[in-house]
Amino acid sequence: MAGSVGSAFALYPGTDSRYDQVRVEVVLSGRGLVVSDIGGIRNYSEFDPYKDNKPTAWLARNPSGKLVLTATPIDSTRILGWSGCDQVSSDLSQCSVALDSSHQVMAKFGYKSTELNAAVHDLSGAAVVLDTNVVLLNILPSHSELIDSLQQLQTGDFIVGSTAAGGFLRKVTAFDRIDSTTYRLTTLDAALKDVIAKGTWGVSAPFTNGDLRGYQPPSAMRASATFDESAFTGLEGVRLIPSDDPQDTTFHLKLGRAADRSSDVPEVRSELNVVLWENGAAKITAQGSIDIQIKPDIGGNYGWSRGLEDFHFMVSEKSQLDIKFMGEGTVNLQTAGKEI
Repeated sequence: MAGSVGSAFALYPGTDSRYDQVRVEVVLSGRGLVVSDIGGIRNYSEFDPYKDNKPTAWLARNPSGKLVLTATPIDSTRILGWSGCDQVSSDLSQCSVALDSSHQVMAKFGYKSTELNAAVHDLSGAAVVLDTNVVLLNILPSHSELIDSLQQLQTGDFIVGSTAAGGFLRKVTAFDRIDSTTYRLTTLDAALKDVIAKGTWGVSAPFTNGDLRGYQPPSAMRASATFDESAFTGLEGVRLIPSDDPQDTTFHLKLGRAADRSSDVPEVRSELNVVLWENGAAKITAQGSIDIQIKPDIGGNYGWSRGLEDFHFMVSEKSQLDIKFMGEGTVNLQTAGKEI
């Protein structure tokens, strides 16, 4: 199924990493049980009046220690995988995280079988014209699989495909079979919840620069890509430099901004840094750059008795840092009763 995504993201300073405890939180997607070997984590999707769920544990920071989570599906589900783990066992039943930092972990369960409300016909490879609610369809004679599929077409079935404007999922309300390769379909917009009675769906793919809200590639030689300013917000002095390649999966962030060399004010002529922390005359600033790759994990589960049981959107990121930190004034930081 083709489609398009508009996205925005922000950079904000994180929690001080020198606290002496780490937090591990377990989130469920789908139906199953997750328990930990230490910390007392227990998260169970099914109603259990005798045992309270405890999805979070606080543990002593220990760079050489780890916590192991074990997943158990219910009869109708299976383990699909995990997000946020440092290591996953080959059978997907266990996830381990190092206790050197905090973690949010998602255990993903999915139904073993999928039940649809009606047939779905994939129009990929066919010539499709979508005009409001009317779909004009021409199929190559060699596309025998789709020809056979549409011979079984009924009112109430669904079609999925794409045009130059993007992907679509629609419900067929009426149709004219002109011949075995030519159709005129009257349709309405549909959603996954209309199609899936019981089942699991998911999408996991890297974000690209072209996914940024309002992204515009270079319009001429030596021009640079641009994007809608609302696609990135965050610390003052942090800029997102969009790639000229819309398929580029790396996002380049600059910390600090160029000085105004024409100014007569010395402070303006000097490099302007990003202020990460400030207290009176003391502050910590930074200059440099960060390259980030972002991979969202989007999915959900539908069940007969519950409708949409859950929807998840988690983001994993990989970054490379080139940052110079600077301090001004006297900086005193307190952690665990000790002054640093």
